[in-house]
Amino acid sequence: MLFFLLLILSAFILIQTAPTEQSESTTIFSTDKLPSNGSSLDYRILPYIGNGHVATVVFSDFIYMNGLYNGENGTSHRARIPSTLNWQFKISPSSSLYTLNVSSGIFIETLENDEIRIERYLLASQEYTELLIAYVVLTRLAPTGRKIVVPVEVNEQMTSIDIDFTVETRNNEHVLLSGKTRQVENSQFQKELLSVFVYYTPLPAEGLELDSEETNRTYLFVTSIDEIKSRAKQSFDYATNERQPHEILLSHVSRWNDIWSNGYVEVTGNDELQKQINSAFYYILSSLPPLSTRSEHKQFYGLSPGSLSRGGLLGEDYGGHSFWDTETWMFPSVLLFYPTLAKEILSYRIALRDSAVDNARLFGYEGWRFPWESARTGVDVTPDCCPEVRLYQMHITGDIAFAARQYIAATGNRDWLLNELGGELIYETARFWGSRAVYNNEKQQYEILTVLPPDEDAQPFKNNSVFTNAVASLSILLADSVSCITNKKTPQSWLDIASTLHFPFDNLTQTHLEYEGFDLKNTTIKQADVVLLGFPIMWPMTDQVRRNDLLVYEPLTRDDGPAMTWSMHSIGFIELGDFDKAEQLFRRSYETYVRPPFNVWTEAKSGVGAVNFITGAGGFLQAILFGYGGIRLRLDQLEFKPRGHLPNQVTKLIFHGLKYQGTTIDLTIDNKVFSEQGFRQKYEAIIEDMETNACIGGQTSDSLAFQEYSAVMQDETKQHCRRSIIREFCLNTSTHALPGIARSETIVAYLKYPTQIDEPFFNYIKTRNLTDSNDTTTLSPFQAHYIRDFLIDKINRNESLKPLFYPLSCMLSTCSFNVVPCLETDFLPFISSTCGLCYTFNAKLKYSHNDSIRYGNKNGADGNLKLGLYVHNHQYVPYVRDTAPYTTCNNKIPLLMHAMFNKYHGANYGYSETICYQICRQVYAHKQCGCVNPNPWSTRSVILSGTDKIILVSLCNASNTYYTEAVDTLLASSILMNTYCSDCSQQCLITNFIIQISSLATPVEWQMHEIKGFTENSTIPLPNNWTTTWCEHIKKNYLAVNVVRETNIVENNTQTAIFGVVNIFSNIGGQTSLWIGISFRSIME
Repeated sequence: MLFFLLLILSAFILIQTAPTEQSESTTIFSTDKLPSNGSSLDYRILPYIGNGHVATVVFSDFIYMNGLYNGENGTSHRARIPSTLNWQFKISPSSSLYTLNVSSGIFIETLENDEIRIERYLLASQEYTELLIAYVVLTRLAPTGRKIVVPVEVNEQMTSIDIDFTVETRNNEHVLLSGKTRQVENSQFQKELLSVFVYYTPLPAEGLELDSEETNRTYLFVTSIDEIKSRAKQSFDYATNERQPHEILLSHVSRWNDIWSNGYVEVTGNDELQKQINSAFYYILSSLPPLSTRSEHKQFYGLSPGSLSRGGLLGEDYGGHSFWDTETWMFPSVLLFYPTLAKEILSYRIALRDSAVDNARLFGYEGWRFPWESARTGVDVTPDCCPEVRLYQMHITGDIAFAARQYIAATGNRDWLLNELGGELIYETARFWGSRAVYNNEKQQYEILTVLPPDEDAQPFKNNSVFTNAVASLSILLADSVSCITNKKTPQSWLDIASTLHFPFDNLTQTHLEYEGFDLKNTTIKQADVVLLGFPIMWPMTDQVRRNDLLVYEPLTRDDGPAMTWSMHSIGFIELGDFDKAEQLFRRSYETYVRPPFNVWTEAKSGVGAVNFITGAGGFLQAILFGYGGIRLRLDQLEFKPRGHLPNQVTKLIFHGLKYQGTTIDLTIDNKVFSEQGFRQKYEAIIEDMETNACIGGQTSDSLAFQEYSAVMQDETKQHCRRSIIREFCLNTSTHALPGIARSETIVAYLKYPTQIDEPFFNYIKTRNLTDSNDTTTLSPFQAHYIRDFLIDKINRNESLKPLFYPLSCMLSTCSFNVVPCLETDFLPFISSTCGLCYTFNAKLKYSHNDSIRYGNKNGADGNLKLGLYVHNHQYVPYVRDTAPYTTCNNKIPLLMHAMFNKYHGANYGYSETICYQICRQVYAHKQCGCVNPNPWSTRSVILSGTDKIILVSLCNASNTYYTEAVDTLLASSILMNTYCSDCSQQCLITNFIIQISSLATPVEWQMHEIKGFTENSTIPLPNNWTTTWCEHIKKNYLAVNVVRETNIVENNTQTAIFGVVNIFSNIGGQTSLWIGISFRSIME
């Protein structure tokens, strides 16, 4: 824990200011001398304080406010508000210390001479975002008896080049400046000049004082800034009148603690890297709204490469504009830890949608086309010096859509799609690409022409930028994926574009070309472009192509290119397992771009370009999270694939508070293993059903055999079902209607579900005059009593139960093993009285000596079986049954079990102690009653007494319980158990499947139309309301199953006797001799 001491009068206040488990050394940045440029301070590498609404570089002349811009079109820049915090103490200190505490968001100046110590705390309040606070503590070091005055050099300014200010009020309590910007950004989208109101505490003209007997004194200087006067006044009054000064500070620190407790990265073994990570997060978060604040919510106006603290001078830090940097470089790291802040970033683009519509229409296209540089209104504010980027750099629209894709993947936020215009953002960006692509008859592919890729050196424009085409394709596919929620159908013409866009590729070198006609040998590029296909786009390609892209484009990249380029190269080489190369590039991504003493980022190695370049900080954090962390966020899942290698000296990497689909995850990685901890929503289950382990094929060597069940997925909102959906998949019936009802423990539970009943059952009850209703679509409680009798009748007449089950072809929507597709014919069926119609995948076939088993390492993968199942629950019956797992040694299959397994076509199954006991109970029941228990109807085979002859016997009447009395007699007698169940010893081989619920709801939206088509083409009747509610039916019926092996290691437990016969007699003899010897000695003594 990190603490700092805050002096207020005579009290000491202890404040926690660091993330848990982090030391002070990694959150504190200190120097005894501020960086200078000649005789003046070098503000370019001074840190800043900010809260997403206001920000300022410490001791600089200007404060900036979110969304406050001045200047028309390409001259728009952040409006400069005169700083109220840039005054200095006029003393000659014997010592000085300047500290940035990133864990508490405070900059501290400490000056000291023989008489006094001055501590000034500068902060941008997290509690009320309108507030900038200067909190000063004077502490006497000399003896009392003399008044001490600290003179202050005041740099008070009330005018601004950008804002026409008027002094409305000036007194001893406060000064009020009210002003308006001097120019609108665009008269079409901004009708009025922007207002700003500044309340601040005036400095005492005589300086700061300690009376003769005072040992310490606290001063609070408050600045409150907002575009609404009443809001600025309310926050100012709160800080100056309603709270004590120390309470203002404590509340701010507490909220920063909340930020870090919500998510941070911990490094073990390399404090310097930990400091780089902490400062990178601090500088990004300080330009974003707080996670928790008492201020009213305000529209957020984007992340600029130079942060909120800069951009007031024309040409400086891109004028505070937002680029693709926002979504491509800074957004991903924010999303994983702070999804609510990620939504704020996307809200900026949505709020300025009218300008995006106009921008597309201006160039003759449809949908939303976002500008290359954006400020207050969303019109393109790229300076006139750079018309090419304004006209052609349109991949930013795809970048924004890709950020929306990541947000949906990480949060599954349907409300954002439906009620916060997220769906509109996705659809309209796709519409733009649908109108932008043209068809090339010669290539028989679509193209996107006259664009500028991320490599801005490729001017004025190029055709078929491979990166632009990739994000365009994904934009369209995303619109199609969420169409089931948004009800915005994606035109087929758009989907044709997405699937047939031209991707320039050099077949000779197996390398992607940056654009059509790109020269792989004689071209220099500015920054990462093609390598972004591998990450973050994750475009499908072979490892060899991925490696080629990295190796080819690294030497082509300008040496003075921006920092984030090398982060992407590092991620690529980590993926490929080239860790030395990856670490070299990882170090290159930050070591020469971060400036001491406050870890301020610069855009280029030489220190030119944007400063406090949080774009580079964002790229660096991605290398940590997605490179060494191995995190991959996909539409259908969150993957953890760390490669078992960490940067130099790092022994452990911990991601605290990763957010995914409402789940919070702590991920720990060291150089060998990783673990996931801290799931707030985590469910585990073991397959425990009586026949499950017998149905699962034996696991030998490297082969894997998986048992698959048709299953019922139940709505977890039902009161009678509080299980996870995967556990229901493991334990529920697979049968169509009747057999499920027969095995249900309560008819009441069944009757809560509408179902379609087969005609044979109604014929059965009609011929026996057992019906109380003419309704042939719904079971009455009276009719339900005869379901079991109906089943027993069919079995005793040796009629097939197969028509009562659905075939796998009607349920298996998708299947792959190690990425290779599998079919229904790859599964072997059998009927179980407990589980219904079962299917075994990858079973060792009977009478077959060929290589029919799929091994876990097939295709160089890890034995991953992925299934997509649609279960038609409108015709199924819920059934829940818990049984204990069988224990751990016998591999020999008894004769009766052979008889049972022989009915299971095609595959060999292993011994099960549970089934063995079930069969021996049936044998005894038949001996006593002449029939067997009708519930486990798959075990109808018994051996005639004194013979090896197996016969098929009748099931007992379910209404007569004499068979249960026979079983009770058997179980109560050890003699009978030894006689009838002597073959049922413990089994040697146990296969356990640990079922873990994915925090991702299934199916994901992009699968919906594919599942819809599969269901409509199956032979199963659709629900009556299918056409209007198909989306909800799919949500309730589709199940994705991913079966993987945890390890290749086979654990063998062997029991051996510690003492054999010889050992026993030897020990007895030895102990006896020792006793006799000791006794004889005692007697002699």
